[in-house]
Amino acid sequence: MVKGVLVRREGANPELAEEIAQKLEGKSQDVRDAVRVARLSPQLGTDKAIGLLLS
Repeated sequence: MVKGVLVRREGANPELAEEIAQKLEGKSQDVRDAVRVARLSPQLGTDKAIGLLLS
């Protein structure tokens, strides 16, 4: 579900969407968190964006 939202609604490339979905698995079930990570990833990188949002 997360991948589909990121690719269709946010215009993320499928590889980034897959990476975000895998890294958030077990950490967050809220698709809005994935959207926030996708929006921050270009500036911060995926790992740093996840750490920032989920800390």
